[in-house]
Parts: sequence; structure tokens; C-alpha cells
Amino acid sequence: MYFEKIGFALSPDDRFAVTDTETTNGYIDENGKLCLTDSFVYDVSVIIVDGLGNIYDKRKYICDEIFHSPMMKDAFYASKIPEYVESINNKDMIVMPIMNVYYDFRNFLKKYNVKAIMAHNARFDYRALNNTLRYLTGSKLRYFLPYGLPIWDTQQMARETICKRADYIAYCKENGYMTKHAVPRPRETAEILYRYISGNNDFVEVHKGYDDILIEKEIFVTSTKQYLQDCLSNPAFRAGRPVRRNPHLSVRMLPRTFSFVSSALSSLIWISFPFS
Repeated sequence: MYFEKIGFALSPDDRFAVTDTETTNGYIDENGKLCLTDSFVYDVSVIIVDGLGNIYDKRKYICDEIFHSPMMKDAFYASKIPEYVESINNKDMIVMPIMNVYYDFRNFLKKYNVKAIMAHNARFDYRALNNTLRYLTGSKLRYFLPYGLPIWDTQQMARETICKRADYIAYCKENGYMTKHAVPRPRETAEILYRYISGNNDFVEVHKGYDDILIEKEIFVTSTKQYLQDCLSNPAFRAGRPVRRNPHLSVRMLPRTFSFVSSALSSLIWISFPFS
């Protein structure tokens, strides 16, 4: 279970970072498939949120060396370059060399003492950030994120919660959002998950870092709500004992974290955070 694996627990005082990158340098391999293992980032965006998804701060970076390089013409979303130029001119995004992005990003996370950083399909963003840093510094710096900071994946969170709902599976079948496996499964893209969460089946993912973060944090909030709702249904949790082999999560451990309302077991309006 993914939530147990990451030792998931939640407190009103916890702050989390949600990040997303946009990249270039993908290529078609010998099998005719798009390969993104050597991707470099040109857009690095991050927000600070609490467990309810409230946003406390944000950063929107443009990596100078990549954005102003010839490889941008081959970016999958190169058509959005004029939008980025407009954002830069409006000072809505900060253009920095990768070294400046690296240090400012880390200081930003340190300022809020974030408990974890997350992304949808986090492995991709983690690898692309490291690729870029190593390429542009000649491997003098190799890891973009601070050592020891937990990395959470909202895709895996959704896989264990939202994607198991009977109504989500039915929604995907009805709209043709199933995979092409021998045994089809509901797709887990951020775009489709947000269509389901928002009830807007016409939603189209922007594929710009900051815009995409806003839907990823909603996936985080919805997934964690369902996970905790499942925990509430578990007699062991209600008795104050760790749930499912997760020693990090129990009522006793976080006595001021959750206020459970009467609709806890039947609705997603089931939890409130006493901030006072």
C-alpha cells in the first residue's frame, strides 16, 4: 500500500510542496516510441499547501540556459513559448540560471519546513530536474531536491484511492478513458482525474508548470481524504491503533489533528482541521 509505504500522516501545521516541470529534449527511440529519460526542464513551478490544499506561497521559474537554447524548438509544447515570453515580460515568472533556481528552490522549501514534496508521476520530474542540474553544472551538483526530503507521487495516491472507486471506473468506461491493456484499467492521468474530480469533462490540461500544479494538489487532497475516510472505517484506527501496518498514522499520535464529523463514513465532507 502506497500510503503505508510513505508513512503518510497529516497535521494542521504540516506544509507540503507540489511541483511540476515542463521539459524538452525528448526523442523517438529505435522502436518508434517517445523517450523522455534525457529530458531537461525549462519550466519549474512549485507551491506550498496544507492538507486541505490551501496555497500559502508559490514560485514559477524559467531555466535560462534551457529556455534560451536551440533545443526549445523541439519541445513538445513549443507552441506555448509566446505565452512564456508574455509571462516573463509581465514578471509573472522568474528567469534564472539553473544554479540560482537550485538554491532559491531549496531555500523556498526550507522557509516553510515542508514535510514532503509531490508531483504527478513524480519519478519523471525528479529525473528531469537531476538531468538538467547535472548537464548544466557538469555534474558538480547532481541532486536537485534536498537529501532526505520525502517525495510523494499523486498518481500513486490516486491509484490506491480514486481509481478504485466504482464510479470512477464507470466514468472512465463511459468516456473511453480505459487503458489498452489485455485487462483494461482506468487511466490515471492528471487531466482525466481532474475531469472526474471537478465534474468538468471538457477540462484540458494546460501543460504549463503552475497551471498543472493546481490540479495536482486537488488530486492530492481528494486522494488523502479518501484514504483517511477508509482509515475511519477501520475499527483498529477508531480504537487508536495503527492502521494496516502503518505505524505513522493513528488517532493517538495526532490528538489535535482531526475533528471527525458525523458524516465521516458516508461523505467526503468528513474531516475538519482545527487550526485555532
